[in-house]
Amino acid sequence: MKTVVTPCSGAECVAITDIGGDWFRIFSTVQAATTTAVTGDELRAFIAAVKAGEFDELAAQIRSA
Repeated sequence: MKTVVTPCSGAECVAITDIGGDWFRIFSTVQAATTTAVTGDELRAFIAAVKAGEFDELAAQIRSA
């Protein structure tokens, strides 16, 4: 299984592990015991939405918190 961790500061990161069969686990490195399993189609749609800016407003709220 391959795990990819987002570039982050400290230990507060988001990680994705390829668990095979076009399924992936997404988890926080802070709460690694809590995971969400998603299909490859779901993950690809999410990544496309992030790239398209669909989460920019939410990201701005997080930065100002």
